[in-house]
Amino acid sequence: MAGAYWRATARSPSPAYVVPHRVSVSPGRPLWSTACRSLGHHAGKKSLLVNNIFVVSAAILFGFSRKAGSFEMIVLGRLLVGVNAGVSMNIQPMYLGESAPKELRGAVAMSSAIFTALGIVMGQVVGLR
Repeated sequence: MAGAYWRATARSPSPAYVVPHRVSVSPGRPLWSTACRSLGHHAGKKSLLVNNIFVVSAAILFGFSRKAGSFEMIVLGRLLVGVNAGVSMNIQPMYLGESAPKELRGAVAMSSAIFTALGIVMGQVVGLR
């Protein structure tokens, strides 16, 4: 349904390799990663719970996009997922480091970066054809 809507509203036909990149670019992560400091100060320890509002609203948009026939709902949902990723990637290591014992703080704070990089590599390996 969304593909038909995209073809109906597109000005010119796009090559097959361009369309997925238009959908996958999400400005949410760099946009909200810069705003994490103020969210961390205002919401405090509840900032990761507040952050879940973004991903729940994105899931609702994804769920109803086919029924509504709106491709823009998918794009807005991707933006909200990027916002969630940007906030959680900056706030989560801070709270992990605060709650860890003094001798393990560096290792605990680095663990999220290591597992994120491992997840990206695994995603790229699985995506190979």
